[in-house]
Amino acid sequence: MQVEIERQEEGEVGLRISVGPDAVAAEVERVFQAAAKSIQIPGFRPGRAPRAMIESRLNMDEVRKEAQERLTHSGYLEALDETGLEPIDRARVEDESLQEDGGFTFRAVVPIMPEVKLGEYRRLKAKKPSAEVTEEAVEEELERLRGRLSSFVPQPERAIEEGDIAIIDYAVEVDGNIVEKAGVQGYPLEVGNDSLFPQLNEGLLGAKQGEALRIENRLPKNHPDTELADKEAVFVVTVKDVKVRSLPELSDEFARRVADVKDLEELRKRIRESLEKLSAHLAEEALRERLVNQVIEASEFEPPRLLVDRFMEARENELTSELERQGTNLESYLAGRGMTYAAWKKNLETEAERNLKRFLVMREVERKEGITASDEEIEAEIARLAERDQVSPAAKRRALEADNAIEDIAGHLRREKALQVLLDSAEISLEEPEAKAPVQTESPEHGKE
Repeated sequence: MQVEIERQEEGEVGLRISVGPDAVAAEVERVFQAAAKSIQIPGFRPGRAPRAMIESRLNMDEVRKEAQERLTHSGYLEALDETGLEPIDRARVEDESLQEDGGFTFRAVVPIMPEVKLGEYRRLKAKKPSAEVTEEAVEEELERLRGRLSSFVPQPERAIEEGDIAIIDYAVEVDGNIVEKAGVQGYPLEVGNDSLFPQLNEGLLGAKQGEALRIENRLPKNHPDTELADKEAVFVVTVKDVKVRSLPELSDEFARRVADVKDLEELRKRIRESLEKLSAHLAEEALRERLVNQVIEASEFEPPRLLVDRFMEARENELTSELERQGTNLESYLAGRGMTYAAWKKNLETEAERNLKRFLVMREVERKEGITASDEEIEAEIARLAERDQVSPAAKRRALEADNAIEDIAGHLRREKALQVLLDSAEISLEEPEAKAPVQTESPEHGKE
């Protein structure tokens, strides 16, 4: 067999594959002999009748067609082995042709992984963010915990302020007419945070219990009644009740309620330890991201459009399924966040490209460094995951094998080693902490990890 590589447009390679006459004849004979066994001719055992008699009962064009299909499949696989190409999708087969000498040629157009011209990845320079946790950050976390245990207390004389809960009845008026079944009784609206009808947040400020208001509001584009979607409307509102958030007092009793501690000072200490652990983790992740981004910027390649599209499709399907389980849909989800579908897809495309670029450059570092994951390392990682999930290593392995996830484990270990190559050879300095503490990501339950 002969293979000729023909470069195509970016992301594809054409393979011109030629199979010699002898190989073609041998494959036709194999198909013929297999088919002959199914031919029943009186007086002869299956496949033992004279060839002319068998051929008269077989469609020889179909025999040759099946032989060509087999040669196409085997020839393509052999060509991949010979060229070392890495396909990312099925090949497109074209120009199949039987030659006058009995040979067979065809062309396979193969979408392949891009060639990555890896830039410098050793001796990089990067700043590691400060992991310092300030007193302000500790107090912010305390306030968050207070908010979790807060309650809402009726305040009938209180003028509504942002953060209050307003219990309202409302009717919806469009073009001067009340829309039947569009109104709601006893709707609890957290003023300032309602995303369903944003104009109500501002319109209710300063109102008191018993007041009637007329608030202009545009109905959402995904309104279930298509005749009302995106229409200008007036909400005829009656304030039935006003409730104010009541925060628990910061005390030793409060500390014991939220964590397994004896007093408030021990809770503060526990919060600090938790935030320091989280902050150190986030600083390490940020440093890794900065190093990888430098390698991406220094390298030359483009992520395949096919893989970008697949990533986007998979993420959209995952989110759609999750929203359906929650009894909602993607349109409502996006409307609640003030996003259009087009803007969300654009963000998703950016995320897909970023993730693929990271994967491709780090995979190239793995190749250049000869990084592998040994069986012992894979088994150790499976044991770690088993301990985390409180199952036996054997049970964890069976579950991973059922999900075809053993290679994912190996890939994770290789990527960690490749990242360590970047870290070990980099010149790293500490970034000065900001004068004002940044907003901290929510930490784990204190004392209840």
